[in-house]
Amino acid sequence: MTDQEAKEILNKPAICKEAERSVREMKLKLAKYSGDKTEQTKHLQNLDNLINLAYKQAVDIDAYEELLATYLFKMGEQQAKIRELCELNAMSNKIVEL
Repeated sequence: MTDQEAKEILNKPAICKEAERSVREMKLKLAKYSGDKTEQTKHLQNLDNLINLAYKQAVDIDAYEELLATYLFKMGEQQAKIRELCELNAMSNKIVEL
């Protein structure tokens, strides 16, 4: 298991875990059914796909949150530099006035 896979498992939303458990239970019940399972199997596969999409979106959201935090930090650094330059500019203007 890679670090990314481990992170994905840890970040699974609780509602997705519950949905996955429900789908698993439905598959077990369907396995006991002796009739035509085509339509039900298709619906369960669609539910599996939606759960996987939700997992992927949760991981994407985490990545975007990390990226946003990085950008906010960099913006703060730039704001501090701008503030420092404004102070230096104000000091230089005072020196010129003298």
